[in-house]
Amino acid sequence: MPLHIVRNDITAMHVDAVVNAANESLTGGGGVDGAVGPVWRGGGCGERELLASAYRSALELAFERKCRTAAFPLISSGAYGYPKDQALKTAVDTIGDFLLEHEMTVYLVVFDRAAYDIGGKLFADIAAYIDDVYVSEHSDSR
Repeated sequence: MPLHIVRNDITAMHVDAVVNAANESLTGGGGVDGAVGPVWRGGGCGERELLASAYRSALELAFERKCRTAAFPLISSGAYGYPKDQALKTAVDTIGDFLLEHEMTVYLVVFDRAAYDIGGKLFADIAAYIDDVYVSEHSDSR
């Protein structure tokens, strides 16, 4: 699966599409900032579904425009207060599901060290789970 979690400045990424938190005039209040990213309200107000929808919508737009690479920030985890660990899990799950059916390379670009460390642990846990499940389901009984 071509999903990479990187610690970088998203503006320095060399990709076909960058999801940003600005409208066409590059001011706050529109685009992802004003219309897509959910505000964290404790987790019981459909935030996960809204966040997943934000990623899916942006991925579909990028794919329709024939982008082969895209970079995403960790949507809603800044001023909107979404907990970074939960935002990362939602992003990874949603992007991963999309990439199972679409050919694209996606970078989840995190700026701070804590989010990057959480992402590394999440990927390690997913890889370990896949290894354990795959091995147990595909073991040769001989």
